[in-house]
Amino acid sequence: MGAAAKAPVAAGQRVLAFDRRSHGESDGPAYGQRMARHGADLAELLDVRDALLVAASMGADVIRAYADLFGTGRVRGVVSVDQTPKLVNTGDWAYGFYGLTPVIEACGHVVTADQSDRLSAELVAFARA
Repeated sequence: MGAAAKAPVAAGQRVLAFDRRSHGESDGPAYGQRMARHGADLAELLDVRDALLVAASMGADVIRAYADLFGTGRVRGVVSVDQTPKLVNTGDWAYGFYGLTPVIEACGHVVTADQSDRLSAELVAFARA
């Protein structure tokens, strides 16, 4: 279990960790590495309702693929942790998410390493909201 998951567990929340294909200890097949397949893999794991989905980097694309294929009926909320190339709309970038509010400023691509305590605190607070 990653460092960011420990705080929600300590706060009494249930955490399921998704070890995506070709990451961690999962198999790395030579085929089937489409976002749609990753989204379907998430659907096979997600046996709960009212889920708060938390993903870092490309994992956010997996959540979007899941929602595209299966809808959001089982999802209460989504936390996207540092998805690239740029999610927030600015004067020179109009292709980000509308209404996205950055919470943790001044950290690198791997917020789970750069500011893991802050991320943990924010996840617990968001899950309780």
